[in-house]
This record gives sequence, C-alpha cells and structure tokens, in this order.
Amino acid sequence: MQPTRVAVSLSDGTLAVLSIFRGALTDEQIFREVERMYRDPRASAIGFRRIDDTDLPTDRTYRDAWADTGAGPLTHDMPRARGLHLARVRLARAKRFAELDSEWMRAAGQGKKADEAAVEARRQALRDLPATLGVEAATTVEDLKACWSPLLEGS
Repeated sequence: MQPTRVAVSLSDGTLAVLSIFRGALTDEQIFREVERMYRDPRASAIGFRRIDDTDLPTDRTYRDAWADTGAGPLTHDMPRARGLHLARVRLARAKRFAELDSEWMRAAGQGKKADEAAVEARRQALRDLPATLGVEAATTVEDLKACWSPLLEGS
C-alpha cells in the first residue's frame, strides 16, 4: 500500500511531512488526522496539501528548513537553513574548544608560553569562525554545505 504523503504547514513557520498508511483518504479524513496530531498551540497546523515522493528534496541535511510554496516541490527556507547550519558550526566548535582548552591548560601548567600562545591563537580563530564562513551569502543548501572549516574537525 502506498502511503498518502501530506505537507503540513505549522503556525511556528515549520513544515511537517506526514505519511499516512490507510488507503485512499479524502481531504476531510486527512484534515482530521492532521488536526489530531497537531494540537499544540506553539505549533498547530495551519494548512496541508497532498504531495508525492518527487516533491520531497532528496537531501535531508536541512530538512528542518523545508518550506512549502503551495505548489510543486518543497523548497528550503534559506534563513532557517542558515540558522541550522550556524547551530551545527557552534556545536562542532564547542567540541573543539573543549579539546583546545585542555591543551591550553596543559601548556599553561607546564609553563610553556609559546605553546600556550599557539593554542590561544587557534581558540581565537574558532571564536572568529562564524563571521568568516560566508553563511549569510549562501543562497542554496549546497552553498551552505561548502561553508565549513577544517578548524571544526578534530585534531
């Protein structure tokens, strides 16, 4: 049985995609199912439309930024995708900070001023990183994926 796919626009600006496995459904049945699932006032359903698999983006990396224009395939809300990307950068950066903090403490504890200064320079580069990635200039999700840095990878 093929599921009925439905794009549900939510009041918080996000989009949900439902797959309903119940055979042929009327719009009224879909409406009741959507209404039952989205009762939270922070993210209640404000509309829906039937979609098929070809309307879904093939890349799910920024799926929390999917948007429905009302016709055709789902698109990406780029401001939201940029925010998601920056959140990923910050998460990776936090991990690197923890590693560098250990290195800095070790160097400081051993009195190695040159090593301490080198680690501090790498920490400053991480602090400056979000402003240097060019995330705001990204117009596609492919552009966003290119906005990454080797500084975010482990040592």
